[in-house]
Amino acid sequence: MKIYILILILVFKISDNNLLAQSEMLPKRFIVNSDSLPYLFKEPILNNEKKLPLIIWLHGSGENGNDNKKQYCNGLEILDKYIDNTNYAAFLCAPQCPEGQKWASYDLSKTTHTFNIQTPPIQILLMSLVNSLIKEYSIDINRIYLIGLSSGGYGVWDLITRYPDIFAAGIPMCGGGDPLKVDRYCKTPIWAFHGDKDDVVKVTNSINAMKAINENNCNKNSKLTVVPNEGHGVWNVAIKNPDLMNWLFNQKR
Repeated sequence: MKIYILILILVFKISDNNLLAQSEMLPKRFIVNSDSLPYLFKEPILNNEKKLPLIIWLHGSGENGNDNKKQYCNGLEILDKYIDNTNYAAFLCAPQCPEGQKWASYDLSKTTHTFNIQTPPIQILLMSLVNSLIKEYSIDINRIYLIGLSSGGYGVWDLITRYPDIFAAGIPMCGGGDPLKVDRYCKTPIWAFHGDKDDVVKVTNSINAMKAINENNCNKNSKLTVVPNEGHGVWNVAIKNPDLMNWLFNQKR
């Protein structure tokens, strides 16, 4: 039985590696002084030097590391296929959070989330990467989008509160927002997803944040989709939503 399980693990790892090998996403590394951030990056074919959106994908805690491969899963491989040069042309960036760090500070035992005042170091490094990409590539600064799951979902909510003038839209999946920061969510449309059976991140973390946005009546483009009978892996449903990409690409600052 142990040998059989080991074979299955190896097969899945080989399959994941093959998926990334077939992708147009290239492994890169952003270095500032002693800090290093690995990321996968896909550059579209630009037509007439037209500036295009930038999508930033934030993975879950299970993909933390330094191999610059593990984050190519849980929906990123699907999004990668969506991003083409016909219907949805964009730059796609998927950084990998180092071991021992999180895209945002959070407590999984909480039913309502509150972000720390101090900005996590990984967010500062990530924003330095974003600024570097803007300088190097023909990116439309009015269409920079965030998508994240679990730990990355918290990261989407958190980054929007700290940089409300940067991002044009956010799609947090099975994460949690801070209702006390509702004024920061007014500028950025958010489409949040959460499974009602999530036993890792409580669904109320998304419900209470979106409730605060709706009660404040400041952002009519934001909405929450609670998926019935879905657990923590709601990203499997969210990323395949037929309206998702159209909604995302229609958002501008």
